[in-house]
Amino acid sequence: MTAQEIEQIDEVDAYYDKEKIRPLQGGCYTERVSGIDIIYGSIGCAVTYTGPDGGPDGSNASLKHGGTYALSAEHVVGPVGTGVGQPYDIDNDRIGWVQLAVSGKENEHGDFAISDLLHYDDKFLPQIIGLGAVLGEHDITDDEVGHYPVSKRGSETGITHGRVTASHQTLTFVDGDRKYELKGLLEITATEGTFGENGDSGSVVVSIQNQVVGLLVAATADFTRGYAVPIARIREDLQIKTLAAKLSFKGGPSRRVPSGTDKAILILTLPAPAPHAGLMLDLTTDNPAVAKVPARAAFPGLATRSLPILVERVSAGKAVIKAVATHVPDLETPLDLYFE
Repeated sequence: MTAQEIEQIDEVDAYYDKEKIRPLQGGCYTERVSGIDIIYGSIGCAVTYTGPDGGPDGSNASLKHGGTYALSAEHVVGPVGTGVGQPYDIDNDRIGWVQLAVSGKENEHGDFAISDLLHYDDKFLPQIIGLGAVLGEHDITDDEVGHYPVSKRGSETGITHGRVTASHQTLTFVDGDRKYELKGLLEITATEGTFGENGDSGSVVVSIQNQVVGLLVAATADFTRGYAVPIARIREDLQIKTLAAKLSFKGGPSRRVPSGTDKAILILTLPAPAPHAGLMLDLTTDNPAVAKVPARAAFPGLATRSLPILVERVSAGKAVIKAVATHVPDLETPLDLYFE
């Protein structure tokens, strides 16, 4: 079947794994030709470049502070200057070129890269196919190793689940007559079956709250364990942060409720489906003499993009209603509510 543009994919379907996904979403397929080899893998997620215009030395005009880029493994998309396609590296499918890269063959803590979106600027949604909205990042702590649950969506095996069972791992690779090592990796053990196979490299590993914890770059021979570069290393070396979905009140940033109306329904929205585990929110008002809100509310899970909040009038006046994600840092939104 010919490639087709897919506006929105909320469920995993292998049928789409090598299809053309527009707008771009994390977990989609990418392929390039290198000599006589076809190299394929996954595009992880959208990121924002936080470094200076022009890159570290100021010479790269394609690197813009605040710009949106696509994150993947360097061994998948290639070194700086390589064309990146989705699904294939042909003119109609090309999304851009690799602009920053750290090779695992040259840096033992490497194997990650970002490409620009020259042909699809700002058209990479902050979500992963089948997993929903990306909600920032999380750095795995030593206390979390051994039990921390994670998932990934790659173009080869779709969505798989596992637990971070080790950190600071070292793997040895053979490239022709040369050996090289990757160090400081997270080890993820599948809860059932495989975690990642050939073609899943470049996908991001996320928490149950869809916070990116690492980038999948390798797996064991039986594919039951995967290995990921921690997001902290990528964030530091490439000067990026994940492009996170934003929480907002529909019709915000303010709303007026006419006199004689005792209740108002406010709608909280996400631009992508909520995580499988749902999303818990704490609700507050700065003026309880004007408005009464429930203490908590929750997006129930995947495919939910909106959440109604009942606010009761206490008296006329203004109150600032604030929603803050309970377990996701920096995910919050205010609304000025006026009871007339």
